[in-house]
Amino acid sequence: MPVVQGALLVTIGIVLISSALVNVLLVKLRRDRGLTFIVVSHDLAVISQMCDTVHVFRDGGIVEAGPTRRVLREPRHPYTIELIENHERFGIDRVREQRSRP
Repeated sequence: MPVVQGALLVTIGIVLISSALVNVLLVKLRRDRGLTFIVVSHDLAVISQMCDTVHVFRDGGIVEAGPTRRVLREPRHPYTIELIENHERFGIDRVREQRSRP
């Protein structure tokens, strides 16, 4: 069992590292070549790092849209507020904490 658990942890680590590298490469491509991406994700940390604009969907419709920093710092729709409050503590918390800074 420990071998399987160790293998699982290594695999998860590789996936996380690979995901982070892909995100860095996409951000670099966007910056260097002026590319546009459509990112569909539940990972608010990725959205906060990669997207200038965000659209929050619920039941197939947009409930809130705007500049990513504004939507994540000052959500206006109850569903957006719920998503942010229920999100695990990742990079999104840094964006929210900046709200309280001058």
